[in-house]
Amino acid sequence: FDSTNNKVVIVYSDGGNSTRPTAIVGTVSGTDISFGTAVEISTENNTNSLQRGVAFDSTNGKVLVAYAAGGTSGSNVQFKSAVGTVSGTSISFGDQVTIDSDGIIGSSGANSMAFDSGAGKMLIAYSDAGNSNKLTIVAGTISGTTVTYESVAVSDNFGSGTMVASAIDSSSGAFLTALRASADSNKGKGIVHKIGFTNLTSTNFVGF
Repeated sequence: FDSTNNKVVIVYSDGGNSTRPTAIVGTVSGTDISFGTAVEISTENNTNSLQRGVAFDSTNGKVLVAYAAGGTSGSNVQFKSAVGTVSGTSISFGDQVTIDSDGIIGSSGANSMAFDSGAGKMLIAYSDAGNSNKLTIVAGTISGTTVTYESVAVSDNFGSGTMVASAIDSSSGAFLTALRASADSNKGKGIVHKIGFTNLTSTNFVGF
């Protein structure tokens, strides 16, 4: 949900267009919803249709989409992203930015995203097929129509972390990721992450 424009953004793999990652804007009115024109996010195919994530950056009023792009399933697949800007009933995207380029994304993997409004960062959790499907979490900062990423944090506690889902606890700023852990008989498990940040500015600094 884009709270700046009061619109819904849906991201999907368009099977009628070479499975390219695609976005469409919805407008809710009463008990009805209408849609604008579908927009291609990338000309590369969305090789793994499970690998799509979308979240709204309420600080910048932007949508961030993450998806698997190019290659064939399990080979030469990259994890990419693009910043979307909603205008009226349409959405436009900036240039693609690669999150992970080492052939990531297992066929049973998925990614999940959530925005940390306190830190002003987007958190993306995914199963990295280029690193034994380990649960990997990366933080991204949106500026204009692009995004920059910080070093990844990898969790070794779960084996192959698949079927990933994440959410932010806005009161504490904690980021919870739940997943299926192959290291423990595919049990459902969770892990909590938190981004360290400060709200220190020149106007609220008291002294040492």
